[in-house]
Amino acid sequence: MRDNIDVKYRYGEIKLWRDAKNQGEVGVIVEAKADELFFRKSFSKKTCFFSTDGFKNLLELMTEVKENNDEGIIGIIDADFRRITNDKIDFDNLFMTDGHDIEMMTINSQAWNEVLSFHANSHKLDKFEKDNRVKFKKYIFDLSKQIACVRYLNKKQDLGLIFRTFQKGKPNFIDYHKFIDKDNLTIDNLKMIKAIENKSSKQNLFQKFPELKQKLDEICLENYELTEFCNGHDIMNIFAYSIKKALGNENISGIEIENQFIIAYRYDDFKKTTLYKLLRK
Repeated sequence: MRDNIDVKYRYGEIKLWRDAKNQGEVGVIVEAKADELFFRKSFSKKTCFFSTDGFKNLLELMTEVKENNDEGIIGIIDADFRRITNDKIDFDNLFMTDGHDIEMMTINSQAWNEVLSFHANSHKLDKFEKDNRVKFKKYIFDLSKQIACVRYLNKKQDLGLIFRTFQKGKPNFIDYHKFIDKDNLTIDNLKMIKAIENKSSKQNLFQKFPELKQKLDEICLENYELTEFCNGHDIMNIFAYSIKKALGNENISGIEIENQFIIAYRYDDFKKTTLYKLLRK
């Protein structure tokens, strides 16, 4: 009932804007206020943003727009697993991010080098890459894949697992420090599952249903495109965690790192994306 009221209220805002808009103005519906802050820097000043509270509300709002034949309005969503699962989108004016999400767009840009060089101790970074025989970026992509496998299993089996909650409007993620070794950045998978279960108030879920572990192992054996498969928030939080000891000596949160990536992300980076090309078309 509340969701329906919120959608009607948000569509009322769109109607007010539609009735007052000038020629050439465009409305962009996004999933969250943070998404608006990311895209605003790359869009015309004539653009008006409407942030919803999640994908479900966005779709309902897009449906209202479609049913009322409102022109000059588009929606942008995180791709999440949709390209992997071949999910169909029934709106010509709804677009998806390159990669899994907005965070992944910033990770796959020049912003990565800028933020990494600012925070990482060059000697520690060189030693880490030499010891592990892989670039740091590839290393934490592989780490985040282990979490992404649980996320994907959660989606496929509808397990109701929770990876993020909100307190006073601020995101509260799973406790990465409970399953990632801060010295060598390795994941204890059993502790990871336990942390996710605790976050979801589903203690011993995998123990009660051992077939889930088998399904999880099968997913982990698949060779996914990691930019599509991995969650950007996981990578950002692992990045921040690595700065505390493995690559530096700095106490910084994943949210702070995400904000720095957004600041470092340039319009030239956006112009290289498929999303930009589709919007231009």
